[in-house]
Amino acid sequence: MIAKKPETSPNDKTMQELRQQLRVLLSWREQAERLKKPTATAENHFLRLREREAPRMREMGATLQMLLRRQKQTTGKAESEHLARQMAELRSEIAFLNHLLTNPTLDEVGGFLDVPLDRYPKLLKTERKALWTPWNARDRKQVAAVAVLLVVAVLAVLYLTLWRAQVRFEAIAPEFPNGQLRLLCINQTTNSIRISAPRDAVSARQSPRHSYGVSAFVREPGKKDFRLTPVTGAWTYNGTPTTQRDPVLVAPGMSAELQLDLARAFPPGIKADALRIACMRGDGAVVYTFTAEAQH
Repeated sequence: MIAKKPETSPNDKTMQELRQQLRVLLSWREQAERLKKPTATAENHFLRLREREAPRMREMGATLQMLLRRQKQTTGKAESEHLARQMAELRSEIAFLNHLLTNPTLDEVGGFLDVPLDRYPKLLKTERKALWTPWNARDRKQVAAVAVLLVVAVLAVLYLTLWRAQVRFEAIAPEFPNGQLRLLCINQTTNSIRISAPRDAVSARQSPRHSYGVSAFVREPGKKDFRLTPVTGAWTYNGTPTTQRDPVLVAPGMSAELQLDLARAFPPGIKADALRIACMRGDGAVVYTFTAEAQH
């Protein structure tokens, strides 16, 4: 299902620029395919565009996490509803941007741009004025010093990026046993990942290091142990049941949120006082658990 474009966005101008660049890249690729020419250059430009947008996705994901934590801590109904509206708008923006950067179509970005093949690279470039003046000895020393600092900074960023590279999950179910459980996934690695909810053993075996699955367990009143519960059709992503689509693709630096309809999460006739979800990597390692319990 195509992600719904947000009606309003604080970054409308930036989004328009992104869609225009995507229109050029998608048209370039299609034109090359029509002419039976290589598409590698257009694909490389698309990868660079995705890398450029990754910091914005990380920032949006971090903001959503902050709002989730605030909603967990708040006790006022009015503030909770305000936070819910903010998160709904942000989720819509994240889902739409994630879609544009992973699986966009020409119809979504303005349609096919029919120009000669060698014209597309020029359409991607922006005009820049040359601010070039002769350097003296002091200028060269300053530039050398700045270059050293930049190298140190880049190495530090690379170290921190690799050290912190991980797939993170965070869940919330403020109205349990009613309402929804919301599961946020933030991909801080350098590889795209796939999420299956409920867990798909076939997908897990195909790509054990880059596939993740979500299983749900219930605990009945008066019992201590949790047992696996089938939740087929209860999980949704962007309004579509996850059983009607391929695993959710989350590109590097991006995030995605899945929702579990709690009214459909329990087997018929079963009254649960607790629900636990476990997020597992394809190799079986449990990377995150969350337990929601009814308030007595």
